[in-house]
Amino acid sequence: MALSNDIDMDKQGEKMLRDAFQNTVEAMENSKGQIYEIYENTKSDVEASTVMLKELKEETRKLQDEVDMLVHCEQQEKQRLVQVSSNFANYSEDKIRESYEAVKDVQVRLALAKEKEFQSRRQRDRLELRLRGMEETLMMAERLATKLGTVVGYLTSQISNVVAQMDVASKNKFLGVQIIKAQEDERLRVSREIHDGPAQEMATLVYQASICERLVDTHPEEAKKGLQ
Repeated sequence: MALSNDIDMDKQGEKMLRDAFQNTVEAMENSKGQIYEIYENTKSDVEASTVMLKELKEETRKLQDEVDMLVHCEQQEKQRLVQVSSNFANYSEDKIRESYEAVKDVQVRLALAKEKEFQSRRQRDRLELRLRGMEETLMMAERLATKLGTVVGYLTSQISNVVAQMDVASKNKFLGVQIIKAQEDERLRVSREIHDGPAQEMATLVYQASICERLVDTHPEEAKKGLQ
């Protein structure tokens, strides 16, 4: 009964071990799938951000060109204003006002262009920083997926070998239990035979010997016959 219980417990332990092994492989497979999903999503973000960064760089370059052009225009209008102001008597009031308005207009346009350039440059720099982070995540996800895939592949290839070894061990243990049980049965059989045969004969001989011992002094001939 105890051996049977031990066998049942061993089988239960083997089942738990197999389930744990299988669950581990499945968990790693799921993790690999999640890593691949992260990789694909990050890859899409990297591609989209790369296109956006290219557009931002082009926009920033155009804004820089516009700022440079407006700076040059501002210098020209200021020079014209200085010329008008230094020859105040030679220019009409409308001409002078026009020169002031031209300088003011260029300065407003220049301020707006500089602000746009600043915002575009800042957005470009932020996107470049974010893109570097996504590229690092992409490389990390790729390395993890590769390593995890290798581990899962190795474990999967070893499952059949491990299960086969567990089956062999289980069969060997069951065979050992059967041998022990057979030995116990044989020992009990021999014990019963000894108890039913030679033990009874030995008890009879001891009893007869005790009778002969009593007859030695009083009836020697009967004692001699009994011993024979």
